[in-house]
Amino acid sequence: MLTNVRLGGAREADVVGFKALEEGGYEVIHVEAGMYFLSPDKLLDTVIRKIQGREDDVRRVLKYYIGEEVKEARYRKVFVTVWFKAYESVKDALREQHGIETMTVEEVVERILENLSRWEAHLKKERLRGRGTRVVPPESLRLTSLISYLSSRGMLKLKRSKGA
Repeated sequence: MLTNVRLGGAREADVVGFKALEEGGYEVIHVEAGMYFLSPDKLLDTVIRKIQGREDDVRRVLKYYIGEEVKEARYRKVFVTVWFKAYESVKDALREQHGIETMTVEEVVERILENLSRWEAHLKKERLRGRGTRVVPPESLRLTSLISYLSSRGMLKLKRSKGA
């Protein structure tokens, strides 16, 4: 995963993820985050402008980092924000008309916690960790580690999302 990726000029991608898929092939995930208090029309334009038309730039940057061109990869565009009324009014248009998935920060945190739980269960099932051992994320994943710590101490309270 790469953060604050320079795409050329002043343009940046907030997060670019790249992973091999179980069924073969790859997935590139381009994430932009923002908190905009705009009218729905302006919000829609702002998010589209921030994400659309960057796919070639993102693939070029990935070629630099992994050493080969990523041609046959599934490309996901994701916009992460806090929830507010305008977000609800544009998320369907972003998905249906522009292929941009939307998530709230809370939904991202919930997904991280779900993945951590699955990862821990896998490690214990495969006996890579003992039953009484607390599994913690690698130190390089600072945000993930913080979320894990806060959750394990009962300091992270999330409302159940409505699903995006």
